Amino acid sequence: MTSSTYCDCFGDKRIDKRGTELRKLLFVNATHNIQALSSTPKEQIGYYRFLHNKKSTEKKLIKEITSRCAKLSAGKLVLSIQGTTESNLFAHAGRLYTTETEDVKWGLGDIDDNKKGIGFKLHPSLVVDASNCFPIGFSDIHIWNRGADMADKYECKYNKLPIEKKESYKWIQSSNISKKVLSEAKSVIIVQDREGDIFEQWADIPDDKTFLLIRSQVDRKTPLMKSCGKHWHKQCVFGQYELHLAADSHRKGCSGGAGCRHCHRRKYSIGSSKRIQISLCQQV
Repeated sequence: MTSSTYCDCFGDKRIDKRGTELRKLLFVNATHNIQALSSTPKEQIGYYRFLHNKKSTEKKLIKEITSRCAKLSAGKLVLSIQGTTESNLFAHAGRLYTTETEDVKWGLGDIDDNKKGIGFKLHPSLVVDASNCFPIGFSDIHIWNRGADMADKYECKYNKLPIEKKESYKWIQSSNISKKVLSEAKSVIIVQDREGDIFEQWADIPDDKTFLLIRSQVDRKTPLMKSCGKHWHKQCVFGQYELHLAADSHRKGCSGGAGCRHCHRRKYSIGSSKRIQISLCQQV
C-alpha cells in the first residue's frame, strides 16, 4: 500500500504528490495528528492545504480506495464485511463549526454515543481474501451525518418511511456498491450483523456469485412450518468448534463450544424468485 500513489486522482500532479506523501506518513506512523506527522511548519501547512483543497474531495479519495480494491480482488473468493461506527468529537465541541448553510457543509451532527455527542457516522465494507483472511481493501466507505435538529423516529413516523429514506438503507446501498466494485471477483460473501437482516436486501442483492451471510434478527415463519426456530432445534448438530475470547480491559477471557444446525437443503422463498438457506449456531 505504501508504494501506491494518487496518480491522476485529483486532476493536479502537485495535489497527487502531496496526497501520496501524507498517506505514506499516516500508514507508517501511529499518530494521525497533522502537526505530529509534519517535520517542518512548511510541510504542515502543505498538508492542511491538501485537506482543504476543493479538488481533494472525499468522493475522490473513496473512489481511489475502492478502485484499488477492485483490481486486487479480481478472480478471488472474497468476504465483504460491513459494520457501522461513529466518531465522537464532543471533546472538541468548542472548536467545531456546526452551523451549516446551502454552500457550507461541515458534515457533523448528533450521534448515538450520548445526548451531548457530536460527530459523524461511518459504514465501511472491509474486503478480505476468504482463503486466508488477508485484507484487500474497502469495497465501499459510506460517511454521513445526522441533522442537528433531526426529528426522532416517532415524530417522523419512521416505520412508515420507504426503505430508501431510512438510515438502515446503508446496508442495502453498501451491498449494491460492493457488488459493482467486486464484479471481477470469483464470488462475494457479504457479511453483516442483524441490522442488515432486511427483507428488501434478501430480495435484491443475492445472485449467482453474490451471497449474504447475516445474523438473523427475527424468527421467520414460512409456508412450510410455523416457526423456523422450532424447526432448527429438531435438527442434528453437524459441526462443533471451540471459541476462545481473549481478555481485554472490559471483560475476562473465556472459552466455549459452539455447534451448528442446518435446515438440510431447505430453501424458503422470498418474493417470487429469491431463496435463502437457514442455519443455527449456538453454544453447546
